[in-house]
Amino acid sequence: MLRVLPRVNGELLHLPDSSLGPIRVGAPEWYAWLEEHNAFVFISPEGRFTARKERGRPSGWYWKAYRWCAGKLRTAYLGRSQDLTLARLQAAARRLAVVERQPGAAKLLPYPGGATASPLGAFPQTKFF
Repeated sequence: MLRVLPRVNGELLHLPDSSLGPIRVGAPEWYAWLEEHNAFVFISPEGRFTARKERGRPSGWYWKAYRWCAGKLRTAYLGRSQDLTLARLQAAARRLAVVERQPGAAKLLPYPGGATASPLGAFPQTKFF
């Protein structure tokens, strides 16, 4: 079964299957909602990510942002529920949207047949005993 996460689009939290209207980020209803829930998607012109609430020791519950970028899972600490402002969410989206290229990093190249190979070329398929 596909789970549809609530999403923050711009500065409004939109809840799936809810009779409530959108909730403005930073309003008292926003902070109350954060205490009761554990995930949402953030979408803005700066970027997008999935935010999840995690438990840390000894600090308690905090939010963390996740985004796949260039084949790697990137994360950013968002803070506790009371610290989640629109500015902090937008800054995390910008930070996660930047793809850092490292010089000398191996790049996967297309290979005939739809597979990928390293720049060193493809290895023949053989059995190793």
